Amino acid sequence: MKPKSRLIIMLAILAITVTGYIWKVYPQVNTPDLVNEGPVPHNTPASENNTRTAGESDVPSPATTVAQTEVLPIPETSLNSDRDAVSNGMELNFEGIELFDEADVFLEYQAFFEQFESDTSLTEEEIQYFFTRMLATLENSETARNQISKVYRNMDSDAVVERSIMQEMLMKTATGQAILIDEAENILNTGQQELYPYMFEIYSNVEDDISYPVLEKAIESTYNSTDIRNSVSALNYIGKLESSEMSSSMYLYTTMNALRDVANNNEDESVRGLAVQKLYRLTPPAESTQIAINYLTSDANTPLVMETLYSIGSGDVALNEPLRFALHEALNRTGVTSAELELANNILGEV
Repeated sequence: MKPKSRLIIMLAILAITVTGYIWKVYPQVNTPDLVNEGPVPHNTPASENNTRTAGESDVPSPATTVAQTEVLPIPETSLNSDRDAVSNGMELNFEGIELFDEADVFLEYQAFFEQFESDTSLTEEEIQYFFTRMLATLENSETARNQISKVYRNMDSDAVVERSIMQEMLMKTATGQAILIDEAENILNTGQQELYPYMFEIYSNVEDDISYPVLEKAIESTYNSTDIRNSVSALNYIGKLESSEMSSSMYLYTTMNALRDVANNNEDESVRGLAVQKLYRLTPPAESTQIAINYLTSDANTPLVMETLYSIGSGDVALNEPLRFALHEALNRTGVTSAELELANNILGEV
């Protein structure tokens, strides 16, 4: 479990942070959205009136110990799952974990990351052990927290893997989440647009409710961004509006217009499909039906069909005969994928 486990970790991290899902391939039937995505019912045809219910030195630094117990592995899960675990009161047990010397936290992190990039023999257990030691150190040292905050803030915007590793690690604890929120607030206040994807990802996965300033930036990003990752992270943040007290505010009208613009004009099919999904969620199911019919009739493509089927399964779109016909036509087009047909059979029954 050396090169193979390492590859799995790298792929998982990249999948989480670059887009949150992979539209172009659809290797399996799986709900693609990172934020607030519940389970999709399988093998049960949707009813006609389906409605919704509501990751320097060669000589180890001196270490102190806290008490002796087993090292807990850090699970390989998504940011959203980690957020849920923490918010549900699941705490990591740091008893018995060796702490890094607080003066050497930066050097320890730097040495680990250099090894992570170059040493394919680094095992999953070694990676998990480092994360656990670092998190335990952050819990016990303000100096360590300040060092890691500085490391994270000074990373280049294009250091995708390194930022992803840091975010995955810090999401595990409330202390780590506070570091992430501080950085997100700094990005917002300084207007560093190249870092907006990280900001949207942090706010989406840590904050339960939505905020006006971040929503404004998300809406602005949907109009101005040509970067797929930025668009996806902004749209996922906008999706939080559905469960927010702001869902009936003046921002809803502006948000819906922005989503329609993306759904109609963005060059990337996956981004257009995600925008339509958000339209479904912010619209009553019966009205979402007509939205689905209109888009399927004018622009049937894999992301749109998949999102529509997921939304029927979740109750965000009510299935009626005209929509069933539009889906039938879309599923009979040239270029339809096996994933679309499989999901259609799971959601609609035989097609």
